[in-house]
Amino acid sequence: MTRINVECGAYALSVDLMNGEWKVGPRGDKPMLACRGPLMLSPEIKGCAVGVGVIEDCGVQPDSARLLRITALLSGTTAGKVTNKIWLLKDRIVCESSYTCESSHALEHWILSSEGGSLHADKLHAFVGVHGGRDENGTVMDANATVDLSTATHNWMYANAAPRLLISRGGLNAVIGGTKVANDFGLELKSSGGLIRNLRFNYGGTEFPWKIAGASTNMGPRLQIQFSRTSRQEDAHALFTQAMIDDGIVDRRRHTPEESAWRKPCYCTWGDQTAIPAATLRQEQSGQSKYSDIKAVLTQDFVLNAAKFIREKELNIGTIIIDDGWQDKRGDWNLDTVKFPDMRSLVDKLHSMDFKVAIWLAPFLIESSAEILKRPGFTSGPVSKHKQTVVDYGNPEAREWICSKFDLWFSSAAGCWDIDGLKLDFLLEKIYPDAGCSDPEWRGEERMFCNLFRMFDRQIRRHKPIPGLLHAPYNAHWIECCASLYGEERFDSDVDYLEARPGLIEAVAPGAWMSPHFNYNVEVVPEFLRKVKAIGGIAQIGKLLCREMTPGRIKELREIFAGWSCKDGSNQVAKSRNFK
Repeated sequence: MTRINVECGAYALSVDLMNGEWKVGPRGDKPMLACRGPLMLSPEIKGCAVGVGVIEDCGVQPDSARLLRITALLSGTTAGKVTNKIWLLKDRIVCESSYTCESSHALEHWILSSEGGSLHADKLHAFVGVHGGRDENGTVMDANATVDLSTATHNWMYANAAPRLLISRGGLNAVIGGTKVANDFGLELKSSGGLIRNLRFNYGGTEFPWKIAGASTNMGPRLQIQFSRTSRQEDAHALFTQAMIDDGIVDRRRHTPEESAWRKPCYCTWGDQTAIPAATLRQEQSGQSKYSDIKAVLTQDFVLNAAKFIREKELNIGTIIIDDGWQDKRGDWNLDTVKFPDMRSLVDKLHSMDFKVAIWLAPFLIESSAEILKRPGFTSGPVSKHKQTVVDYGNPEAREWICSKFDLWFSSAAGCWDIDGLKLDFLLEKIYPDAGCSDPEWRGEERMFCNLFRMFDRQIRRHKPIPGLLHAPYNAHWIECCASLYGEERFDSDVDYLEARPGLIEAVAPGAWMSPHFNYNVEVVPEFLRKVKAIGGIAQIGKLLCREMTPGRIKELREIFAGWSCKDGSNQVAKSRNFK
């Protein structure tokens, strides 16, 4: 069988294997997406070609999904076979891809559409890494304009998101993306005038291809196309994410009332560190030892005095975040015992004052004088993107090293610190495809994120049943669907975006425990807090000890913080759809 036309729910799918084309869109209308290529998804391997496919209609399955199986042969530098399994459901399509090969090769991309496809759309919406304007909901573009985008992370304030692209036309939305983000380096689209030049998942590209051994089966992206008719982008993304939950790929919200202490407002020392008159944003020429004067302000007494101030003023704050400056050097992450002579006594005191305690950690940053640079195999780089050397957590010895740090920080045993959480920062400084990595399973930004946060979550839970990871997902089981924290370049003055951003965060990362709402601008903090409170979010503030924080402003904060209640989600376990 070389051609098949299927109607399912509100959309239709047409696959023409002989001409290398497939179309998907609303029934009885022009297709929203017409793609060129021998398969739904095919690997791009240098010197290798994918032949004409054979399609098998497996009919309706027990879960009411109609299953198509498409296979094609690989020829050229390596021989093998490509397989696509396509499930047609009421309002979405799911495609799982894989291939086998006989010899070693270099995988560059997984192609969804090569040159010759078309977009029958009005608008495109992507999260990060695009060339063009950005609004409060991410980046929206004219689908008929020249488009050159990648959903890979390109700014350190952004966490990785499941690579997805929203296409809209005439009230119909199609969210197209990968739900196995650990395997993908971002979804790329290049088009002009609605004509596609490339629509593909980047697996290292032509410059840094993924080198794979032969005689193996290699899994590709798990593609999902979710259809909806909604006027709000966050609702369309929410349906895409809900389908991932229903399939058992990500978990539902796990926040429960007994976890409410983590959902109270947070105080971070960084705001007051910057507010001390003697502190200046002085960056060393090396670009590694940043903010020396501000870090010098942070001491054990400074933290304790801030905590006492919060309780004396009866501010309903649940967490103290000890920011950059507690450590000796970035990369080594040893305690500066001159400024913090007894971290455990400080943590015990904060716990007695009913605070949770988190410390700042930039897991990939390394100062030029850090001792870790002398440990063979612990670092990777410098990478071409940032010209920096980063920690290579692909090395089992490096993982063992950071896990031993976690045991010291989180354990309540004698000699340990007994902290409760981490504020994770500078999350762009990671292993890019062009960097050497000890273990291919940790290669690439999304893969590194997935593995690292799963490890963090697992290690912390050895000591704390309810850990907190700030500025990063709380629940590592849905790290594949991590929210992108966009708009940060204007967070300190413009609070209007708070109305839209939480909806998108919840849409792309259900129940994300993070601190997405933080503001150190004393002038707008009250308005900022009222909006965060109204939407059931988590707030982080940082300037309480500065002279601009007058008694009148403290009183206003106390009134806002009183009775702070955050939305708690369901503790249900995800259903599981077993695609086989």
